[in-house]
Amino acid sequence: MSQPWSLWKDYVRSLTFQMGGPVVQQISPHAITEIAMAKTLVLEDRVADLDQKLQAHADESQYNRDRLLAVGAVAAHTTIRLKEVEAENKALKERLEALEKLVQSLVEPKPPTIITREQKVECEEEILAPVFLNGKMYYRSYLNEVFGYDKDGEIMWVGMYLPDEDRIDTTAPEPEWEK
Repeated sequence: MSQPWSLWKDYVRSLTFQMGGPVVQQISPHAITEIAMAKTLVLEDRVADLDQKLQAHADESQYNRDRLLAVGAVAAHTTIRLKEVEAENKALKERLEALEKLVQSLVEPKPPTIITREQKVECEEEILAPVFLNGKMYYRSYLNEVFGYDKDGEIMWVGMYLPDEDRIDTTAPEPEWEK
């Protein structure tokens, strides 16, 4: 509302022209009241504009404060969750390592025993021990029965191991098994 201010300026100009120069004479009380009212209106308009700007700035500041708090809360939650996930990851890695060791111990074949003339392999009853004879891997029982695998992967009778001669007697008859 700059209209009252321009009215005041116009009023002062008209007084200046009417008197032929700068206003040095006494201005009427009515003119002073009009000037004061015009100045008051201008100042009220400026104060209202400043109040609006201040309120807009306060609203924006509050909005930014709220956003900053929300971002901080999300960051804190993310940090906590990240620590939880890292702890879970560590536990899973430890479990995986333990399982890998277990699987490796179960899968890893034990080196076969190589029989020489001076050596005897002690086997428990009903257990086959892996042995190398003549550069080939066989399985020998505690009774010196020797078994191997055929082309289909099935276990088959090979013969009897003769420790004194360090050879396999392939002519020995296959033992009869109870069913």
